[in-house]
Amino acid sequence: MFGTAWIGTAHGSVAVHVLRGQERRSAECRGCDHAGRILAAMSYDTNRYWATVIAWKDGDTAKLRVDLGQSVLIEGSYRLLGINAPEAHLGAGVDQAQKDRGLALKTRLEAEFPPGAAFWISTTKPDKYGRLLCTVHLKDGGTLNDRLLKEGVVTAYDGHGPKT
Repeated sequence: MFGTAWIGTAHGSVAVHVLRGQERRSAECRGCDHAGRILAAMSYDTNRYWATVIAWKDGDTAKLRVDLGQSVLIEGSYRLLGINAPEAHLGAGVDQAQKDRGLALKTRLEAEFPPGAAFWISTTKPDKYGRLLCTVHLKDGGTLNDRLLKEGVVTAYDGHGPKT
């Protein structure tokens, strides 16, 4: 499964829509108009979901298994909202020092939140690459996003303009 799942309800039935780029599909669906448009979206006041780490891709992106409730689990790529971590691979505009910082942060996150570690996330819309933007909520009441910013290991990023 790629990206996210949307839960739609109509006349008491539930349909799961899998977002692949701009395409929405439904299977045995009575919760949409069969053109892929959702009639009603299920939402929770807190917009929080229980997530389990599958793997960290770098310092601001992880592959997570997310429990949407009602025995619906999805796996996808999630990017931490509001931050930009140093890149963990060499590429255009990435020097060895930045790569080293990026790998160090990824290693730290893998140690603190290894595969199987679980936490609450709240999500927003997908970014331009189809990753859902999320905030990771910690046991102490803070967020991982804010903690990494306060520690200075990432920079603030709103999704627009150059990453600083």
